[in-house]
Amino acid sequence: MRILRSIFTGIVAGAISAYSFALIHGALISDIWFSLPILLLAGAICGLCLGWTYGLLIETPSIHTWLQFNALYLECLFSSELCPCWYMSR
Repeated sequence: MRILRSIFTGIVAGAISAYSFALIHGALISDIWFSLPILLLAGAICGLCLGWTYGLLIETPSIHTWLQFNALYLECLFSSELCPCWYMSR
């Protein structure tokens, strides 16, 4: 049940994030409302994956474990994106 709750929360968070992105993008850059269904689907799928992973890795959800989990993802993002960019710019 804990994993299902994490998955559902991830789906909702992903869809809200995608909608927020579309709202800001539409207001500041260009109109992308035609692609909103695909954006919501992609956000929900990404949220599902993150929620599932969080549910598998974390026994007892708390603010502390959530911050650790996000810090791990940020570290992976920075190391996989910024290190090659830095190396290529030398």
